[in-house]
Amino acid sequence: MCCEACLAFLEQYKRAIHAYCEASQSLASTSEGEFTDRWQRTETARKNVDRYRNDFLAHQHSHEPRISGAMLDAVAAQMSEDFILGDQGQPGG
Repeated sequence: MCCEACLAFLEQYKRAIHAYCEASQSLASTSEGEFTDRWQRTETARKNVDRYRNDFLAHQHSHEPRISGAMLDAVAAQMSEDFILGDQGQPGG
């Protein structure tokens, strides 16, 4: 099991992924006048994903390896899939 700090870093990372997905999706419904602002927000969100991933990996490196970079990527993939699919009418979703 991860330490408390690892779990906090993972939570930040998951939230950053969610924010990036929302920002990316907002680009499709953007008027020409809003595009630049929304693009900048999307880029900021992407940089936050990178930052939180790197923060986690730096912290995790100080521990006995328990969570690999591949596992962290799997968390990101699951978060993206959950966000894209939404609850699709599933109970509790």
